[in-house]
Order: sequence, then C-alpha cells, then structure tokens
Amino acid sequence: EALRAQHSLETLVALGERLQQDAAELLDRAAYDGEEIPSAAVSAELRFASAEQRAAFMRDYLEATRDLIDRHGAREGAPYRVVMSVHPQTEGSQQ
Repeated sequence: EALRAQHSLETLVALGERLQQDAAELLDRAAYDGEEIPSAAVSAELRFASAEQRAAFMRDYLEATRDLIDRHGAREGAPYRVVMSVHPQTEGSQQ
C-alpha cells in the first residue's frame, strides 16, 4: 500500500530489481562466454539546503538527461538501458 502511494519509490524498487537481474546476467555472460561487457556506473552524494534547491536540481537533472538521450540516442544499433535515480540516502547506504 505504501508503495502504491509513492509511485516514484515503487518505480525505484522495480528499477533496482531489474538492474540487479541485468547485472547478474551480464556477469554470467562475461564469466562463461568471455564476453567483454561495456558498462558504467556513477554514484554521488550531494546535499540540498532547501526544498527549492532540490526541486531546481531535479528540473536541471531531468533536462540534462533528456538532452543526453536526445543527442546520443539512435533508432538503430545495440540497445542499452540507462537507469538514473535521485533519492535520499538511507542509513544503510552511508559509508
């Protein structure tokens, strides 16, 4: 019920599960088939002084993402999945 009330969080959970499945499958392909898998991962921590600053970041983040996808995406070629998320850091993820 809580997930249904928070659609973005529900999507984050589904994306996390999908990312884990994809990564495990790609690791298997690399290990068993000797295939070299091009991939990248980025993680960053930032802080917002206010809700307004956070909202401005989200607008810029979504615009930059849309611009990158529009600029580099093609109708033909090998398909790649791009997963990006912005969410509060949890106590369990602090390191």
